[in-house]
This record gives sequence, C-alpha cells and structure tokens, in this order.
Amino acid sequence: MRTKVKNDHSLQRNTNTDFVRVVTKKFKLWADARDLEHTPENFARYMLIHLIIDFRTVNRYMVLELYPEQLYRCDGSKSKAVLNLEDMLPYQERMIWNLISDQKRFRASLDIEFEDFPDISKNECLVFAVNNELF
Repeated sequence: MRTKVKNDHSLQRNTNTDFVRVVTKKFKLWADARDLEHTPENFARYMLIHLIIDFRTVNRYMVLELYPEQLYRCDGSKSKAVLNLEDMLPYQERMIWNLISDQKRFRASLDIEFEDFPDISKNECLVFAVNNELF
C-alpha cells in the first residue's frame, strides 16, 4: 500500500490542471449543444448549474466582494454594512460577521495561484480578461 503525503503540491497541481482540462471540455460541449457562446458568464452559469461551485462558495465570495462597497456606502459603519449585506444575500448577520472577521481564511480558500496551473500563463489570463473570451 502506497502512503500519500498530505497536501502534496505536485498532486494538487496535476489535479488542478486535469480539472481545468475536463471542465472546459465539458463546458464547451454543453454550450455548443445549447448554441451558447463560450463566454465567462455562460461558464459561470455552467459551473453553478452543474454544482461544480456550490451555493456556499458563491455566498461567501459575494459577502467578501460586496462588503468593502457596503462599508464605503455606510460611511465606515460595519454594523450597517453587515445589515445591508444581510438584506442582499441569503446569509444571516452572524455568518456575515464571521466571514468578514476571518477574511484571510475564507479568501485563501477562494484564491488560486497561477503556479497551480502550469499550462495557463498570466498573460493568457490577461488576454482572456481583456477580450472577454473563454478559452
């Protein structure tokens, strides 16, 4: 029996690369079958519809994305910003407080390093962003 070292970076890198390859192939087939363009918006929809990204990840991401804007709109009042987010998102006040007070932990789970995708360069990602194209 082979013993795996937990958190083996090379295994994760290979898994990430395989995931990108498989999910983009399946997305293209899905989009083509529906006569949809290969856009970032349709890719995000595909990821959500097929539960590749679950609702908790979406909600956490949106809390962390919207919080700075709400904080600004509420003149720096954290309490008001959190209450606004509670009205906008399907999270209760306590969960929002937990997310914003431990942003580093939750952001780390969302951030992916370019090094984890050896076949994708930073320039390719910039070109993608500028051209608003998908793969």
